[in-house]
Amino acid sequence: IGPDDAPVKVFIISDFQCPVCRRAANGSHELFDQFGKDVQWIFWQNPLDMHRKALPTSKASMAAFRQGKFWQYHDKLFQNQRSADEASLEGFATELGLDLAQFKKDMEDPELLKKIRSDQAAAENLGARGTPAFVINGRLQVGWGSAAGIGSMIKREQAEMKKLLEAGTSLKDALAK
Repeated sequence: IGPDDAPVKVFIISDFQCPVCRRAANGSHELFDQFGKDVQWIFWQNPLDMHRKALPTSKASMAAFRQGKFWQYHDKLFQNQRSADEASLEGFATELGLDLAQFKKDMEDPELLKKIRSDQAAAENLGARGTPAFVINGRLQVGWGSAAGIGSMIKREQAEMKKLLEAGTSLKDALAK
């Protein structure tokens, strides 16, 4: 969510079967609206082994992404966290108007698993071994306290980016800093 040229990038590292991630997802929605085009929200998959249905739900969300409905499917998964069997995942796809045959085909695509494993490796390299975690312009926040707490971190990053950009630093260089 949000433009590629947003001065603040927030990576959400999450597991669709994690109860704390569900609270974070609900709280993140108010932040999406609050920050608008100033923030780009990027979701990284981190299905934890302890959650039996985490990997299939991750794959399902990515299959929905391929049809342009990731965030809507994301919301369905968190609203129905206990319903993660194959029939439910397909039912959510149908409810959202996805091409079910394509959805099923995409669920089996080995590229989805490759992308999930890549997200997990990136999260681990950053020190985010659990979920939820947030990386806000390179600064790691593990866990979820509140929308206000994450919002404060984003506001600090906005202020820092504004200073850099006003000083003539390019967006690319400012993000690198």
